[in-house]
Amino acid sequence: MKSPVHTLLTSLVMPLCGAAILFGCAYYNGLYNANRLAGEAREAGRDGRTGEARSLWSRVVVKTDSVLARYPNSGYRDDALLLRGIALHEIGSCSQAVDPLREVVDSSPDPRLRSRAALTLARCHLALERPDSAVLVLSALVEDPTAGLIDEAYWVRGTAFLAQEEYELALEDLIRTDEELAAFDRARALSQLDRGNEAVDALVPMVDGPYSEERWQVTLGRLGRLYPARASRLTDSVLARGRLTRAERARILIADGLRLSAHGMMERAAARYEQAVAVSGDQVERYLARVYSLMDRVRTTGDLGEVPLLLEGLVGASSANARAAVAAGPAVVVLGKLVRDSTESAWSDLDGFLLAEELRDLLEAYALASTQFQAVAEAYPNSILAPKALLAAAAIDPEHERVLLARARAEYPNSPYILALTGEGDERFAILEDSLLVLTRGSNSRELMDRELRGVEPAGDGDRELQGDELGPR
Repeated sequence: MKSPVHTLLTSLVMPLCGAAILFGCAYYNGLYNANRLAGEAREAGRDGRTGEARSLWSRVVVKTDSVLARYPNSGYRDDALLLRGIALHEIGSCSQAVDPLREVVDSSPDPRLRSRAALTLARCHLALERPDSAVLVLSALVEDPTAGLIDEAYWVRGTAFLAQEEYELALEDLIRTDEELAAFDRARALSQLDRGNEAVDALVPMVDGPYSEERWQVTLGRLGRLYPARASRLTDSVLARGRLTRAERARILIADGLRLSAHGMMERAAARYEQAVAVSGDQVERYLARVYSLMDRVRTTGDLGEVPLLLEGLVGASSANARAAVAAGPAVVVLGKLVRDSTESAWSDLDGFLLAEELRDLLEAYALASTQFQAVAEAYPNSILAPKALLAAAAIDPEHERVLLARARAEYPNSPYILALTGEGDERFAILEDSLLVLTRGSNSRELMDRELRGVEPAGDGDRELQGDELGPR
């Protein structure tokens, strides 16, 4: 059904078309239809109908392409180029939008069209990770006395300076603009300039405004990397607004928990995860919060006896939700190996060592990794890997570092690893490391390692760990 506006415009235009200017009317109708679609696309976007909006913008591209191809010399060419550039920007095709927008900026006599084209062009440069080009375009715009949209231009140029990590320049522009949403970018600039309290102050007025989950999550994430406690307090303010859905509440709580955990604030992180479980109901966020809570416990415990219960909890959360399964996947695999090894007692020195490395590198479970490294040295005291395991444990266990280093030096004084630690190493260290690298890739190079080490002059009679019959199970 046609809108009243469309009917009125058609009634005015068509008689003229019948009178001798068919060319111009056909062009105008084509551009009118493109603008109508653009209006519908904007409305769909405001309503959150993103798929429909994208489809409508794609139709705008087709319409403007047709108009420009059929009427290349029309007086409305700049309008069509601008609309085409805006539509391409909206569907994420900025590489194609640059040329039509640049043409309008460079040649249009209409300052209104130039301003809109410059802003859209700058946004495309930002999307294409070319902030310097965005700054160049907008600097010309803000210095043009005939240009409009200056407030918006300062905002976009401020975000371009942020992308260049020019935080002082960014703040200067972001203070100049009256655009309300620029407060989020202003807070980012302030936090990067170590002005955390001012960053929070900039965001406080936004708490009672329309809620944008993406803006708040991104902004709190950036603020929280430097000021986790302040970001957490601001999270409470956002939660107090009362207009968030259960899922939105759970997601913002989980994000805060992850930030707190990254800064070692484990108790506060655990409380956030508990809140997320409580508010989420039986939704995906419930199981994600459970996984993250259990993962924090994996990272902090050094008690191997606690691992089966942690593994059981992770498996339970994983079985309930696919996203939780992805988040818990690495931990389920590594802890599963650890539980099997502790019950079967069938792991080799190399298998045990590699498992400890997985605990350290994949899960950041340093206490468990230290326990496992020491277990390797206990189970295989005559293995070449024993001193390496003790040194690895010392590196991630500050509380017991001195004791572990002293033990390694006392029990393995002639090990290539101990000698390398004191700066007295020889080529045996390189041979060991190269051979272990081959072993970890699945090739059986123990005989090669043994043979190469036998060909090197021993460091002394105490070098017992280098003998081939004491490498541990093969």
